[in-house]
Amino acid sequence: MAETGERIQSHIPYPELYAPKAVDFELTKKILGVGDQSFPQSQPRQVGAPVTAIDLRRIPSRLTDNDILNAVSLHLGIEKDILDTDPVNGTRAAERDKVFHNINIALEEANNYIKNVLGLRAPKARVASTKDIINLVRETSRYRESYHKGLQTHAAHCALVSVGLAVFELQKKEAHSLASEMGYMENVLTQPIEANDMNPLFYKYYAVPIAEFISVTVNGITPQCLARLSMRDKSPESQITKYLMKSETNAEAALKDAIGLRIELRRERVEDVLVRVLNYIQEHLGASDIQVEDRNLLGTKRLDDFRRRKSEEVSNANNIRVVTDTSMLSADSFHATKITAKIKTPRGTPSTLIDRAIEIQFIEPENKNESGLSSHAVYELKKHITVMTRLFGGCSEQWLKQHAGRIADTEGYNDQFVNNTIQGLQDVGFLMRMPNVPNRAVYAATDVYRRWLRVDGLITSPAIRHRVLHKLGSE
Repeated sequence: MAETGERIQSHIPYPELYAPKAVDFELTKKILGVGDQSFPQSQPRQVGAPVTAIDLRRIPSRLTDNDILNAVSLHLGIEKDILDTDPVNGTRAAERDKVFHNINIALEEANNYIKNVLGLRAPKARVASTKDIINLVRETSRYRESYHKGLQTHAAHCALVSVGLAVFELQKKEAHSLASEMGYMENVLTQPIEANDMNPLFYKYYAVPIAEFISVTVNGITPQCLARLSMRDKSPESQITKYLMKSETNAEAALKDAIGLRIELRRERVEDVLVRVLNYIQEHLGASDIQVEDRNLLGTKRLDDFRRRKSEEVSNANNIRVVTDTSMLSADSFHATKITAKIKTPRGTPSTLIDRAIEIQFIEPENKNESGLSSHAVYELKKHITVMTRLFGGCSEQWLKQHAGRIADTEGYNDQFVNNTIQGLQDVGFLMRMPNVPNRAVYAATDVYRRWLRVDGLITSPAIRHRVLHKLGSE
């Protein structure tokens, strides 16, 4: 069913993951928010790790239609009676039509994501009634011990519903408005305007957009500091990927770095610019929830020194955390320091200020972040492997080689790049080959299984738990 001829089920290491008793029934109800309402969707039973509906691989057949509608209304954030009945009131009917319209947009974008980003074919679906919604959700309970042929359709619809849920929530956060918000940010940072009291953070030498690196001077620093600056907003595909790969699976996590800046400068000037940027974004962009994360650029001693300097030179210093970034998605050879924060940007006409997440990354000139396992392309591949693991339990060796091969072709790497990348991702502990998969090789993101195995009842099969735990223990 994949565009290359691969079927979705070739990515599934163990069909038992989709079996009727694959997940504890009571845990499933708590994750979905049906039955016992003392366990809302945002707080399922946890044993060391969060789980959400994206981590489920089926809807239990014994859930009633009403249970399904309760779960749908809860997860979409809409009133259940809009789905429950055919409203006589014209206003309510219009509300329901709008809900159906938004669901159909989400399903269409989900299909496009699975097809264009993951390289798989997905079923198309549209809803025009409450019954259509119920039938769509029930497609995720097709696979049974007595009906193994249902696995393909079952897994495909599970993926469609999961990705559709991501798109629907991102719609509510008006993620599509990022481009105009980035334009506002660019003006505040690089143009003398009223919003920055005619005092931009950067002086740029040419009147060009900053989608690519351009030369700038960081204003307000002595001695003068030269840098190169680039800026981007998060694409819809990147937003969906972030939503699906994050264990929290919510729009806030997906849009954590909705607007991104990259500042390339000499390593010895990083702290000077950090101080200037931290003060500027608070004064002119209303920044809050600020955090500084270092990944191999400053190191332990300089980071400790910066903490002391921050307390003396940065406004609201006690509310700004300084930490070391230990994410497995970033290679150990990746060197950067970043600021993450929420800023105020205008939206609509007349405009109102809304919170939007921003990430400002500091890197060195001629850095090696764009080579080998540290490259942006491999970083994106790791995200997609995580999404494939979350949706299907893994990705086939053929899929992995094809996607790594595209990177090699695009970046001009040699013939050894594909095998070296697969082996390298295993060596650093990001990737594992799933054990005891008959007649084929399936790989998965280790962090996904580590989290799943910490949740009591999420993988009920003793055989799967034992073989995966043994594999993880031997890594």
